[in-house]
Amino acid sequence: MVKLAKWCLVLFVVALLLALPGCGGTEDGDDVSAGDEESGEAEPGEVEGEEESESDETTAPANEVKISVTPPEGWEKVEEDSALASYSKLGATFRVTRDIVPQGVEGYDAYLEFVQGKFQEVFDSIEITGTGNATIGGYDGRKLTYTLEMMGVEMKGEIYYIIKDGYAYTLACGAIADEFPNLEADFAQFLQSFKFE
Repeated sequence: MVKLAKWCLVLFVVALLLALPGCGGTEDGDDVSAGDEESGEAEPGEVEGEEESESDETTAPANEVKISVTPPEGWEKVEEDSALASYSKLGATFRVTRDIVPQGVEGYDAYLEFVQGKFQEVFDSIEITGTGNATIGGYDGRKLTYTLEMMGVEMKGEIYYIIKDGYAYTLACGAIADEFPNLEADFAQFLQSFKFE
């Protein structure tokens, strides 16, 4: 019962984060559909089969964005219209989303400042514990680390940003704070496998 409550809490936090501009989701009403490498690209509205592949390939039809990421063993693919890729394991989540970088926000430092402001507007108990440079699948990017208490449970997250062609690609890793260290190797595998196709 406690595990189920924690899992629901994680999903609740993820849903709240999707409501923040610059913190995940799609932009300007773009439809995002998911496919897998075995079956090729999925068309908007196409339902995926039961097969799962080791890579997740996703396309935003408006700009033909394709990314891939290889999940570690034990992670389940989650179908989300708002994510380019989404996986979960025992209440932990890994998601890739894309947002338009707002006008007037130029470069990583300005983008991190923008995102931090949005987080602090929405979450009273969020603590940004660090920011810095990061390499994600060979791409230069930035990292933001936070803790957040919600309904008496402390959450921890690491969010990685790659800015490319006017978009911020957000790779978010999140779990209950006590369980986060046990998942760091899995999160590192996700991040190392990330690539634009």
